[in-house]
Amino acid sequence: LSHDLGDHPTGHLFAAVPGLHAGGSQVDPLLFSLAPAADGRDARLTRMAASVPKGAFHELSHVPHLQAAEIINRAGVHVLVDLDVWMKGRRPEILALRPALVQVVYLGYPGSSGAPYMDYLIADRVVAPPEARAWFSESLVLLPGCYQVNDYARSFPLTATPPEEERRAAGLRRGMGVREGEVVLANFNQLYKLEP
Repeated sequence: LSHDLGDHPTGHLFAAVPGLHAGGSQVDPLLFSLAPAADGRDARLTRMAASVPKGAFHELSHVPHLQAAEIINRAGVHVLVDLDVWMKGRRPEILALRPALVQVVYLGYPGSSGAPYMDYLIADRVVAPPEARAWFSESLVLLPGCYQVNDYARSFPLTATPPEEERRAAGLRRGMGVREGEVVLANFNQLYKLEP
């Protein structure tokens, strides 16, 4: 369940997950989008909708809360994963109606929802250190390593950098005054998110 399955950081990170499960795994992926329909305006949302079996993508952007909860419930969802939590476009009213047996917080907001209708939070020991367990309303599911999924294969299809690209990158680094072996730190957030 998410408003951000398309061209949004959450959509970029999560893009490959539904398709990985659609290939005969023990999980039947269902996507419930709170954003407008996958009509070609957002290529990522359209691609994600196409990655699941026919009938597994549900566009709920204009569906009232109660009806949306009924659609999720009738689909037979056992575990409903909320990718938005407190992000723009979230519709907690749907989740408050408990359309699924188990409701999980994951990815979009790496913290507690504080909501009594959310059962679990998927995190790691950095996002949810054991000593902070009391501050989470959900039971914690701590993944080994990092909790954050990344669609590396789609975002970066080349696993090895061709020699001409390496030469171009080295020239750019020299042109910026970056010496060989120095680390470059970058932040690609929108500027309004940065403060002095």
